[in-house]
This record gives sequence, C-alpha cells and structure tokens, in this order.
Amino acid sequence: MERIYEISARLMESLDAPLHRYLYDSIAWSDRLIMIKGARGVDMSILLVEKYA
Repeated sequence: MERIYEISARLMESLDAPLHRYLYDSIAWSDRLIMIKGARGVDMSILLVEKYA
C-alpha cells in the first residue's frame, strides 16, 4: 500500500494543472454561508477542500 501512495504522490507532483477549479474565484468566501449546488458526483466538496487545505 505504501508503494501506491508513493506513486500517487510522484504523479501528483508531476502534473501541470491549475491549483483550483474555475469556479473558485467566483465564490464569495467571506460570506457566512456558502451553498454549492450541483448533481451528485461532480466534486462540489472539492472546492471546500481546496479552500481550507
């Protein structure tokens, strides 16, 4: 299992991808309540993980 984590980490480091999704800048992060609406399985929670990681 450790080998899989090593391979995954190496692959992630080699990616030349943007640091956050295209909607990231359109969200008012200073608001007290943020609702992200979308279909199941389209990574809405990833936006929150990216913000608070």
